[in-house]
Amino acid sequence: MAIKLRDHTELELVVEPRGDNGRRQECCRITCAGCDAVERRWIPTRFNEQDTVAFFTRMGWRLGRSPKCPGCLEAEKIVPTKKEPLMTVVPMQTPQAKPRPLSPDEKTRVRQKLDGCFDELRGIYLDGQSDQKIGESLGIPWASVREYREIAFGPLKGNEETAALKGDIDKLAADLAAVMSRSSKEIGELASAKDKLLTRLNALEKKLGFG
Repeated sequence: MAIKLRDHTELELVVEPRGDNGRRQECCRITCAGCDAVERRWIPTRFNEQDTVAFFTRMGWRLGRSPKCPGCLEAEKIVPTKKEPLMTVVPMQTPQAKPRPLSPDEKTRVRQKLDGCFDELRGIYLDGQSDQKIGESLGIPWASVREYREIAFGPLKGNEETAALKGDIDKLAADLAAVMSRSSKEIGELASAKDKLLTRLNALEKKLGFG
């Protein structure tokens, strides 16, 4: 059952499944009057209407009786122009492109990924994930993933390289447990690889001031 807010009837309070485990959680959602795109803000503890309105505004929505998503608002800005016979100059692409706006569908797919691998309270990725890995798996520029994650989930409080190394170490530890019955040579090679990663991790954390 959806409950509309008194001062912002375009916003609805609902309880929906979240993440891969299907755990139901309260959220505030908005639906675009132009394309039916849906954006959600999950409510971890107490609901605050003012913060929620500010969140959707930061995400690029136009609130009101006929709310519009960022995609529809961007489409409204496009004005047909007369075709010029002159040659069109195409700007050179730089190696590091700036983040581009994500479509409603891309935002949904990025949010689903983040729900399953990003710890909002600690501000870190789990299981060795990162902005780059999510971007590569979804075919989306990782800079756009980072920009969306910082807006919707907050900034990283740890170092991505450190988190990735910890994920590799955890995987090696699991591999060691699985091959304890193998030859001592194979076990020694895995143990050596783990020690090298631990050495890199300790040096990196010391350099970053985490140690």
